[in-house]
Amino acid sequence: MLQQLASEWQIPIPGPIVLHIDNAAAVAMSVANGVTTRFKHIDTRAHYVNEQVQRGKLITRRVPGSEHLADMFTKPLPLRTFLENMQNIRSLEQGPARG
Repeated sequence: MLQQLASEWQIPIPGPIVLHIDNAAAVAMSVANGVTTRFKHIDTRAHYVNEQVQRGKLITRRVPGSEHLADMFTKPLPLRTFLENMQNIRSLEQGPARG
């Protein structure tokens, strides 16, 4: 998983990794305990995410689609949204404000 890769590159990751998802159903499935009749037919990747959440290695958080920064890499966006996402990504690169 990502933590193993980071470990090999000697990049410390304190605590679980937070996965931001814009799909409420996907977040609900990731934290569900046990397998329901609907859940057992889902792709094995979803089961892996659920397993990692149950082990405490991954946290899933719901993010509104309008705030999902990765959208700029996966779909065409209006220019204003694209520029806002770019600014937000730059803010993340700079880290927390110092003062």
